[in-house]
Amino acid sequence: MSEKNFEDHKQETKSFYDMGIEEHKKHNTEVALDYMEKSIELNKKIDSKSGLAWSIYYKGIIYHERNLGLEKAIEFFQEALDLFREIDEKDGIGKILYNFAWTYRDKGEYDKAMNFAKEHLELRLHLGEKTQIGWGHLIIAWIYTSMKKFDFAKSEFLKSIEIFQEAKEEKGIAFAKRFYAMSLKESNNIEEALENFQFSSKYFENEQNLWQQAICLAEIGEIFEKKEDIKKADSYYNKALSLVLEINNVGAASNILNQLISIYKSNNPKKADYYQKQLSELEKTKEKKSS
Repeated sequence: MSEKNFEDHKQETKSFYDMGIEEHKKHNTEVALDYMEKSIELNKKIDSKSGLAWSIYYKGIIYHERNLGLEKAIEFFQEALDLFREIDEKDGIGKILYNFAWTYRDKGEYDKAMNFAKEHLELRLHLGEKTQIGWGHLIIAWIYTSMKKFDFAKSEFLKSIEIFQEAKEEKGIAFAKRFYAMSLKESNNIEEALENFQFSSKYFENEQNLWQQAICLAEIGEIFEKKEDIKKADSYYNKALSLVLEINNVGAASNILNQLISIYKSNNPKKADYYQKQLSELEKTKEKKSS
């Protein structure tokens, strides 16, 4: 293969990879996977181990984040990690360790998740990558939250937020505060949780990150539901519902509608029926798309 053809194919693989990421962000999962497969095949053809590793890695991200199978996601991460280690690509190794930590946390294997999280943080500290160190403390904090070790979690969250603030990394601050808010809510620090959710929601709104904004709004709705302020709960749930429908996340929309039905089932059957009809229509639409 000539140098020109190699560079042309390399650029094409990058285009497939980038388009796959964009479609994933839009929740167009099948299209995203198709682009990532094209990137994988072309990287194999031109024998680009780095490009191949990144494409397989992101395929694992899609499988993890779209609930297509945690075990398959782990397989893809391991395949990518082997390639990254073969070519000694430190950033790729770090990304895999970080995502192993998240995935094993989601599997409920907290000790294994913590081992990967600490290995990731150690690598980032060795490389001196400040913002990545912030993300390292964040995942450790989230694992401690899952283990109900809220004091340890708080310490790690505050380290993460401080590092992001020093680095003026607004995205990191917003994510750290969003996850910190979830930890605070779980440990019944409702008012502080609300404050952090509202901060993150505003950032995600400005960045037009509809999914993360929707998560924050739904969480705020749940807080107001707990405070028995049903009017505000309804308002925030509906804002979240509007956003998840905009990005075609039917599963999230169904969850929000079920929450609204639950709120009104005993004291406002008419309103519960209204949301039940919306849910039925949503399920019919989902069935038509899958048939």
